[in-house]
Amino acid sequence: MAIQRGYSWESGGKMIPSADLTSYGSFVTNSTGAAKTGSRSLYTSQNSASGAWRVPFDGIPDDASASFWLYNAGGYSTDRLEITMNVTPGGDIQFKWSNTTHSFNAYVNGSLVESGVASIATNTWFHVQIWVNIADTGYIGMMLDSVTNIDYTGDTKTDAGAAGVEYIHFTQRYGLGATSSFYVDDLVIGHDEGFMGVLYCEEFRPDTDTAVADFLLSTGSDHFATIDETPESTTDYNYSRVNGDADELEISGYDGTNKTIVLVCPWIYSEDFDGAGASIKVGMDSNGTDDVTQHTQGASYDWYWHDYTELNPDDSAEFEEADINALLVRYESVIP
Repeated sequence: MAIQRGYSWESGGKMIPSADLTSYGSFVTNSTGAAKTGSRSLYTSQNSASGAWRVPFDGIPDDASASFWLYNAGGYSTDRLEITMNVTPGGDIQFKWSNTTHSFNAYVNGSLVESGVASIATNTWFHVQIWVNIADTGYIGMMLDSVTNIDYTGDTKTDAGAAGVEYIHFTQRYGLGATSSFYVDDLVIGHDEGFMGVLYCEEFRPDTDTAVADFLLSTGSDHFATIDETPESTTDYNYSRVNGDADELEISGYDGTNKTIVLVCPWIYSEDFDGAGASIKVGMDSNGTDDVTQHTQGASYDWYWHDYTELNPDDSAEFEEADINALLVRYESVIP
C-alpha cells in the first residue's frame, strides 16, 4: 500500500503545476470562499470556457485511490461536473454529476456502466472516496460521505493496452453561467490502498532556523522568513549556486489529539533561476535521518513534493505528535 501525496491548499497558491492546468487555468484559483480544513481550498469555475485541473499518480498504477472533500456550489446540470481517472495509454473512467439524482454516475470511455445510488445536497461539503482497478475484471468504486455510491465489477480496461491511471482530473464544464462551480479540499491520492477512508490535511510552515543554513538570502537574516508567506511570494527568497547547499527549518504547533497520522508530505516552491539544469532535493530530517526526493527544476517557479512518507524515517514506525513537532523541513541544491 502507498499513500502518495496530500493537498491542503493552505499555502494560498494553486499547487497545480501549469502543465496540469489542463483547460483554462484562470478558472482555477486558491480561494477563501469555502474550506473544510483551515481557511482555503481550490476553487474551479467556468464562464467563457471550462475550468479544469489534474494531479498525477506516480508510476501509473493499475490500482488507484483518492480521498477528498467536495463542495458543489450549485447550478449544476447532468454531466457538467466531472471527476475523471485518466487511463494510459488512452481512455477514461469518469464520474459525472447528475442534477436529477444529486449523485455521480460511472462511465467507461463515455458509456454508462453504473448509476449512483447515494444522494448528496448541493451547497455543502461532502466527502468523496474513489477506488479504481484497471483489469479485464476490474473495479470502479465511489463512496459519498462513507455511503457506497458506485460498486461496479467488470471490464475497466479502456483499451486493449490499458496499463493504469495517470491522472485524477477535475472539470467544471462550460455552459451554465458563472454560478456553476465547486471547491475541493484535503485531496489525498495513493495506490493499492482500496478506499482510503475519511482524511484531512493540515499544513505547517517553517517558523525557526537551525544551524543548517547554507542557502543565501535575498533579504533579511532569517531563512524561514523568506519562504513562509501566504500565498507564496517570489519577492524574497533563498538561493544557492553551490552544489550540496542545504537548509533545515523547524516546524511546530501540531496537535495530534484524536488523530492518526497517515502521511507527511513536505513540499517546496522553487525554480532553476540560472537555467543551469539545477535540481532540488526536498524532504525532511527526522532526528538526524534525512529522507528527500530529487526533482529537476523548471525555468519558472513550480511546486515539488516529497512523496510516500507514511512512516517516520528515523524508526520506521508511525508518526506521533512529538515526531511531527521535532521534524525539520530540508531542501538541498543539486547543481551540475
